Amino acid sequence: KKKWLVLLFLPATFSRICPTEVIAFDKTLEEFTERNCEILVISTDSVHSLWQWQQVPKERGGVGDISIALLSDQNHYMSKDYGVLIEKAGIALRGTYIIDAEGTVQYQAIQNIVVGRSVLETLRLVEAFQ
Repeated sequence: KKKWLVLLFLPATFSRICPTEVIAFDKTLEEFTERNCEILVISTDSVHSLWQWQQVPKERGGVGDISIALLSDQNHYMSKDYGVLIEKAGIALRGTYIIDAEGTVQYQAIQNIVVGRSVLETLRLVEAFQ
């Protein structure tokens, strides 16, 4: 069965806001799954950095043991294609994309890297588009 997809672009691992977002989305992953929707978190950090982020406990700035999928975009292809790459810094803006089961982007939002996303609003949007 085809699934919906939420793409979450992150500026950097081990930052102040990114771990809180990933942990919050991970806590509600089942609610997205119940709506036939997967979440993919994309960072321009290396695979090693993403792995290391998962080894560090939440209390120390890591994300710990999570179920949500993390993808390294170290070559910046996806970040560039989705228009979220800050080229000089080599990091992505905080981009959110909701893609339907047919592969059509239904929603896109790019926000300043200092403002976190709302999990509940993202879930509401998925429900509304479905």
